Amino acid sequence: MNNQLHFINEQWQWPALGIAFLLLLLFIWTAWKGSFNRGFFVNSTVGVLAVIALSFLFLRPTRAAEVSGSALLLTQGYTAEQFDSIKKQLNNVKVIKYNTGVDFSSSTDSIGQVTILGQGLRDFDFWQLEGIPTYYIKGDMPKGIVKLNYPKQHRMGDLLFINGVYHQPVLGNRLVLQSSSGEGLDSIVFDSDENFRFKFDSYPKTSGKYIYQLTEKDSAGKILDSSPLPLMVLKKQVLRIFISNQSPSFETKYLKNFLSEEGHELVVRSQITKGRFKFEYFNTPRSALYNFLEKDLKKFDLLILDTDTFLSLSKGSKQSITNVIRAYGTGVFVQPNEALFRTANGMVDFGFERDGKDEISTFNKTKVQLEKYPYAFEDKKANGIVSENYTYGLVLGKGRLSTTVLTNTYQLVLDGKSASYREVWSKIIEGATRPQEAAGVFETSDSFAFQDTPYSFTLRTVLVKPVVQQSDDYSIPLIKDLVLEDTWHGTTYPVQKGWQSLAVQGDTSLVMDYFVMDTIQWKSVIGANTILENSRVFNPSDTLAVNRKITSEVSRWGFFLTFFCAMAYLWLMPKLKA
Repeated sequence: MNNQLHFINEQWQWPALGIAFLLLLLFIWTAWKGSFNRGFFVNSTVGVLAVIALSFLFLRPTRAAEVSGSALLLTQGYTAEQFDSIKKQLNNVKVIKYNTGVDFSSSTDSIGQVTILGQGLRDFDFWQLEGIPTYYIKGDMPKGIVKLNYPKQHRMGDLLFINGVYHQPVLGNRLVLQSSSGEGLDSIVFDSDENFRFKFDSYPKTSGKYIYQLTEKDSAGKILDSSPLPLMVLKKQVLRIFISNQSPSFETKYLKNFLSEEGHELVVRSQITKGRFKFEYFNTPRSALYNFLEKDLKKFDLLILDTDTFLSLSKGSKQSITNVIRAYGTGVFVQPNEALFRTANGMVDFGFERDGKDEISTFNKTKVQLEKYPYAFEDKKANGIVSENYTYGLVLGKGRLSTTVLTNTYQLVLDGKSASYREVWSKIIEGATRPQEAAGVFETSDSFAFQDTPYSFTLRTVLVKPVVQQSDDYSIPLIKDLVLEDTWHGTTYPVQKGWQSLAVQGDTSLVMDYFVMDTIQWKSVIGANTILENSRVFNPSDTLAVNRKITSEVSRWGFFLTFFCAMAYLWLMPKLKA
């Protein structure tokens, strides 16, 4: 076994040696009686021992030693068969039972290797195995919902999607999406007993904090399980939009109806003859706009121009539009026709390529087929952004210039598919409009917040020293990111169940609401995520090194007794001789 000596107070090593040298000189001087007799050498030696002992008491020496041995860490979901099999392979193995959030690190002080059985450790407990070669034998995937994806915040009126995977469902059972009042919004029947993929959609109609439920029922309608889905529904964003067409079209007719029904402030300009225009106003006072002047355009969140208007813009109009996009973040959306794909406009190059396809399928639940122009986006530009699979935008300064390959989308309304029409155009408008500027934003990678369980978050803000407070007005310590100047990290430990919030002190716009639930909820999702995270973190190759070094402090009692005895000797001997 190789031992190495280090000191806890190593940064004070040289000052301590300097003081020790001075003390050593003092002891030698006091021992000197004019001759090198036996008493001088004995007293000097005792003085040296006292100085060394005192130095070690202050510097606190540690010893690094290699340790070997194995331990089995039993976590939720391990099987007796796994345990018995591994225990037979490892001699004198130590068994440690894992409880979430409980410190077991002292049990691994003399362990050279750890084998984890079951679902594994929660990520906030990984620190307890740092520096220890660890092998993970994953347990069985838990039965139930193992994957879940949905937005925790959603805007009122937009289509809400909830999708996931249910592991080993019972054939004939039903999964139901329920509103906070218990109303059934959508449902699906399990027709497979393997990994069953489900997808629900709904239109939240009012803003506020809601607790939806995912409820499993058997074929007789008996409730087997119910899990909460916290959802923050935000108020609808009202946009100020200007539409300009050189000639009326069915596409614009249905689009303006949709936008006005959504509550947006709308100014529609249609050219009748050269120099003469017809204006329509929805949800906004009358204010005609004849020319594309920067001072007028910057008041709008979005400009929708048909291709003829876009291609016929004067040099001054192009400059004004470019300025409001770059400086004010105003979005511009071009309604396409064949000319847009074939004509250079001198303002922007979207980068189209012909694909020969005249239909495209949306990503929504019903897979609606949409009519399109036989072109696709190259998507090779650094400032290009693809939204869904049918709309594309180029980032210019603070704003975007966007278009789509779709045509005749109004046919969806005529075919009775108004929900699909609404979904398509909501995505297009969302991707094209002026981005909302915020002083900062809260983010979290945690799926849910649980009572008495760490809940980590990230704050991005321009504030120099932000202070984050919980609902109970307690401040949360923040750690600044080492790389990103505007990024801070924090962790809170929710005590109360229900809706809680994090807020930046002095800025009411920087708030994150989150729902704290009981730890018995969503165990299958947490278990599945834990398995994946442990499989990623604990590499089997780490088990090649079964010995590891641990550092422990050398007992200070020996140094204290040495110093005490030496000082007692030096104090007593002159008195006894006298």
